[in-house]
Amino acid sequence: MTNPKTGWTSFCVKKLWRPASVLLVLFMVAGCSRSPEVASSSNAETKAELDASIADEPITDEQATKFANELSKAIASNNSKAVAQLIAWPEIVARAVETYDMAEQDKGDLIRDTVNGAPSITKEIANTVKQGGVYQLVHVKQRGSDPFALFRLIAADGTLNYHLVRIRRIRERVRADQFFSAAQGGEVSDSIRQKLVQAAKNFMDFEKVSEEQKRFVEDLEIKQRLTDAVAFGFDEQALQIYNGLPDRLKMGRIPMLCRIKIIPIEETTNYANAVKHYLVKFPDDPAGGMIALDAGATVKDVELLQQGHRAITEWSGGDPYLDLLVGAGLSQFGRTDLALEMTQAVDPSNAGISGAHSLKLKISLAVDDHAEALNQLRILKDKYGINPKQLEEIEQFQSFVESPEYQQWKND
Repeated sequence: MTNPKTGWTSFCVKKLWRPASVLLVLFMVAGCSRSPEVASSSNAETKAELDASIADEPITDEQATKFANELSKAIASNNSKAVAQLIAWPEIVARAVETYDMAEQDKGDLIRDTVNGAPSITKEIANTVKQGGVYQLVHVKQRGSDPFALFRLIAADGTLNYHLVRIRRIRERVRADQFFSAAQGGEVSDSIRQKLVQAAKNFMDFEKVSEEQKRFVEDLEIKQRLTDAVAFGFDEQALQIYNGLPDRLKMGRIPMLCRIKIIPIEETTNYANAVKHYLVKFPDDPAGGMIALDAGATVKDVELLQQGHRAITEWSGGDPYLDLLVGAGLSQFGRTDLALEMTQAVDPSNAGISGAHSLKLKISLAVDDHAEALNQLRILKDKYGINPKQLEEIEQFQSFVESPEYQQWKND
């Protein structure tokens, strides 16, 4: 949404962890609708058996791109049957369960119960699209021996998030077996592991597990209470939990993110300082990058914008839309030199969304590049049916209105 203090699109980090948000992954162990396809694919009872189902045959670039396009369309259209066929939930859940010290049979039972009861996070994405958002494939790139697909989610209010998905051949089919969220700063299995802590305890014999495992479970319980309090808006309770954390947890990634979340929105300086403190400890974390963008826009901090852009770009492999979005912010804050350096070579057509052309237009107006401004206006009109009216009444267009290019626009 538009930040009243900065006048440009904010990343709405203050809502990233809300329970209805697409950026928070909440899994329930039971009580949710069961997908027949997912249920039938969860025959393997242990992670070892699941790992054995991964074939060695490499996936070609063409196959990976085709799969990624199918996945984005299935998610955006809320085609639950297709999504269940494309995402390897048993493998994802198995990674969450493997860290718990319990019998292999019990692990298998917990995996099956979780897969059968877990609603797909993709339903929240589909709801966002239904409400006017856009979910798109940005690119597919090879990382190590596996292709990874990057997806961009923009909600109707401008909230931005990215998903990075690993693609593998599993049980003789191409599937997504890892699902990372930039705003979450981790993989879906991490969220499932924390969410399953109470269920896992029912399978564990605490008289036999190691002290290390006991502490691991205790820490997860504390973090789950903290994230639940934050998610449901119980800020005072969340602050009490955070202040009572042992030192080994207080400076951890999730607790620090939760602490940032509960800083009152009007305390902009404290918010920005907390983000900077987080970035010192976790400079490459994509969640830190997302909140850096928000904080940078809120307090007009150019360095924070650059840090956020760098962290997300390194994690994601880059996105022209993000370059233009940050460039537009830099230009509005008077750093047109940095905006041009970041965006001059960026073709907004590569972003595949009208908003990228609007951002390029905004940057062009800030640097008085009237020829480029005219070019972007024509693209918006001809390709997307967006035809701005009465430009002479818009402050940003005053210099353009006095240019020869404006007359060309009027004569089009």
